[in-house]
Amino acid sequence: NPHDWQPYYEIAQLQWTDGLGERAIATVEEGLQHHPRSGYLMAQAGVFLYKLGDKRGALERFYSALQLDSFDDAGLYHVIANLHLELGDTERARRGYLKALELNPQSAGTMLDYAEFLIEHRQDARAALAILETTMRTLRATAAPRLLHVYRSYLSSKAHMLLGEREMALLAVTRALEENDQAWLEDTLEAQRQAVLAV
Repeated sequence: NPHDWQPYYEIAQLQWTDGLGERAIATVEEGLQHHPRSGYLMAQAGVFLYKLGDKRGALERFYSALQLDSFDDAGLYHVIANLHLELGDTERARRGYLKALELNPQSAGTMLDYAEFLIEHRQDARAALAILETTMRTLRATAAPRLLHVYRSYLSSKAHMLLGEREMALLAVTRALEENDQAWLEDTLEAQRQAVLAV
C-alpha cells in the first residue's frame, strides 16, 4: 500500500509534540527502513533535524525527499530556500525561491519571502516591487490572512526607500501600520516609519 508510511509520520508528529524529539526521529527512521521511497517521511526527518538545529542535515534530507516518489513540493523548495539563506548561500536561496514559484506561482508567502530576499540581499527594489504587485493581486483574489497584507506593505516601503522614493515609502509603511493587528509587529513597523521620516 503506497500510504503505509502514514502511521509512522503521524506517530512521529505526536511524539514530537509530546517533547520526545529523539524518539520522533527514530520513528521516522524506522518508517524509512520499511518505506525508503517515502518523500513525506524523508521531509519530516528534515523538519525534525531543522528544529533540533541541524540545518545542513535538514537540507540533506529535504533534497533526498525531492528525489523520492515524485515528491516535487513547492513548499519544500521554499523551506530549502530559507535554509540556504540562513546558511549564507544566497544563490541557492534564489534558485529555491524561483523553483517554489515555478511549482506554485500563486504562493503569496513565497512571493513575499522572495521580494524580501531581493530587497535585502540583491538590493533590487524594482524586481521586488514587481513581485509585490503580483502578490497584491494574489492577496486580493483570496481570503489571505491580514498579516500577509501587512508584510507586503512593509516590504513595499523598504523597496521604495531603496529607490529614494520617500513619499511612496511613507505611504506604504503607514498602510502597514493601519492594517496591522499583531502587537509583536508594531515595533518593526514603527521603526520603518521612523527610518522613512528621518530621510
